[in-house]
Amino acid sequence: MVVSGLPETNGLNHAREIARMALKLLGAVKSFKIRHRPDKKLLLRIGIHSGMRPSSIRTQFLGVEREMYYQ
Repeated sequence: MVVSGLPETNGLNHAREIARMALKLLGAVKSFKIRHRPDKKLLLRIGIHSGMRPSSIRTQFLGVEREMYYQ
């Protein structure tokens, strides 16, 4: 997960910066080779949320689900 404008603000450029990063990532993924699976393509899913930051995010890491809270 990434965020634009933290810790240093970037004015009204949040959407533009996130979109640019997403396009660069898509370009990089096209040429990325998976060493142990050369016949497979790396897939990347991009979603952009514009609005207030969530107060909590539910994550799952190694089968353990937990809730992270932000203030």
